Amino acid sequence: MNKRFANRIFNRVKVLFGPQTPVLNGFVLNLSANRLLVSAPKLFAPPTKLRVRLLPAGAAPIDLKGEVRWGLKVPAALVSVVRP
Repeated sequence: MNKRFANRIFNRVKVLFGPQTPVLNGFVLNLSANRLLVSAPKLFAPPTKLRVRLLPAGAAPIDLKGEVRWGLKVPAALVSVVRP
């Protein structure tokens, strides 16, 4: 799938994730059929396997399994300036 033409949803959806159980908090900023862009304070190195639980407002939780493909640590002072 070409990333440029993928149908993506740009919305903040609360997410829980972790290698064993989904306990760490974050937000999905970009969602497509094959990928999630998660913004969170904790990074995992590729190719860590993760369990993910999406918590969409007004809907039942959605459990997924995934793999970290890449990560970018942004200094706290720049979080409001840098766009993922």
